[in-house]
Amino acid sequence: MVKDKHFNEKNLNISIVIKCSAIAVLILFGLNIPYLNIAALLLACWFIFRGSITEILGILLFTLAFSPIFKLQSGGNTFFNFLILVTILKLLFNRNLKFSYKELIVIIVFTCYALIFGGMDAMVGAVDLVMYFVLLLLIFKQNKIIQLRSILLFFSLGIILASVAGLFSDYIPGLSSFINQARLKLEPGEYFIRFSGIQSNPNHFTMDISIALAGWFGLVVSGRAKPFDYILIIMLSIFGIMSLSKSFLVIYLVLLLIVLIIFGKQSIRGLIKGVFIVGIVISAVYIFVDKEYINAFLGRILVDNSSSASLSSVTTGRYDIWMSYIGYIFSDIKVLLFGEGLGAEVYASNASHSYILETIYYLGFIGASIYIICIINILPKRNLSVKRSLVNYLPLIILIVRGMAINLIFRENIFFYFIIIAVTLNTNLNIKDRLNFVKIKNSS
Repeated sequence: MVKDKHFNEKNLNISIVIKCSAIAVLILFGLNIPYLNIAALLLACWFIFRGSITEILGILLFTLAFSPIFKLQSGGNTFFNFLILVTILKLLFNRNLKFSYKELIVIIVFTCYALIFGGMDAMVGAVDLVMYFVLLLLIFKQNKIIQLRSILLFFSLGIILASVAGLFSDYIPGLSSFINQARLKLEPGEYFIRFSGIQSNPNHFTMDISIALAGWFGLVVSGRAKPFDYILIIMLSIFGIMSLSKSFLVIYLVLLLIVLIIFGKQSIRGLIKGVFIVGIVISAVYIFVDKEYINAFLGRILVDNSSSASLSSVTTGRYDIWMSYIGYIFSDIKVLLFGEGLGAEVYASNASHSYILETIYYLGFIGASIYIICIINILPKRNLSVKRSLVNYLPLIILIVRGMAINLIFRENIFFYFIIIAVTLNTNLNIKDRLNFVKIKNSS
C-alpha cells in the first residue's frame, strides 16, 4: 500500500513537472512572440481548473519564479496575479468549505483599515494583499494533504530553471530587455555583475533560495531527503553564492552549522554523515561556481572587516536608511499608530530595506497588528500530533531574520513563504518515517 502511494506520488510529480515545463517554454518563447505568453496563461489556467490542490500549488510555486517575465512587455503587469484569481475561483467551488466568522471579520477589518487610513491611493495595495490573504485561507480550507517535499520541489525547480534562463539570457531572444542586474563596485571604475536570475534584485532572489534551503535542510536532517533533492540543494547554493549577497552567505553558513549540530547530537555516525553531506555541498559549490564570483565575495568580506568599515558600510547603507525611517515614524504619532497608508511613497526617496519597518511605515502599529492577526488566523492551527524541533522553525526564522533587511510587504512571494512555513511547522521532522506529509487542519 505504501509502495503504491509512493508510486502515485512520483507519477503525480512527473506530471506536474511536464505541465510546468510546457508553461515555462511558452513564457520564454513569448518574450519574442508575446502572444505565446497568452497561450502560457491559458494553459496554466486550464491546468489549475482541472488540477488537485497539489497540482495547483506546484504550478503556482513553479510559475512564481517566472513572474517577472510572465507579461506582454517589460514594465507591464504580470500574468501571475491573474493565475491567483483563477485559483481563488477554482478553490471556491469546493462545496465543503467552512469559514469561521473570525477569519472573515479580520480580513474585512484589515481591508477597511487600509482604505480608511490610506485613501484611494491604497486601493491597489490593499486589493493585492487581500487577494493573497483569501488565497491562503482557501488553500488551507481544502482540508487536503500538502506534502512538504512536493511544494519545495516545485518552488526550487522554478527558481533553478528561471536562473538557468537568466544565465543564458543572451541566447534567449527578448529576455535581456527584462533583466536589469545589480552591479558590485570592486574598485574605482571596476564593477562586477551580481547574478539574480531573471530578477533585478539579488536580495529578493536569494530570499527565495534561503527559504527553499531552510525547508530542504529540514528534510535532510530528518532523513527524508532523496538523492535528487541534494542536486537541487547544490544548484540553489550555487546560484545563491553567485548573487554575492552577504546576508545570504551568513544565513547559508548558519544553516550548514545547524545541520552539523543536529547530526552531531544524533550520534558519532550522525556527525560523520553530517560532515560528509556538508562537505559534498561545499565542494560542489566551490567546483561549479566561477572563481571570479568567489574572489569578488572575498573582496566584499575583506572590505567589511577592514578597520575603516562602519555599520553603514557593512549593511551597504541600510543602517542609515533604517535610522531615518525610525526617526520619521516616531516623530509623528499619526504615522506611528496608523501609518502613511499602503499607497504612500517611500520616505526620502529610499525604500526602507526592512519588512518590519515598511509594515509599520505603511500601516502603523495598529495596522501592523491587524496584518499579523490576519496571517495568524488564516494559517492553519498547530497539529498537536507533530512534535516540533528547531528545524521546523527554520523557514520562519529565516523570514524574520532576513526580513529585517529586505522589502517584502508588496511581494507576492511572501505569501508562498507563509505556505512553506505553515507546512514545515506541521510536518513531523523528528521521526524518520517515509510518510512525509502533513494534513493541514484549520479551525472553523
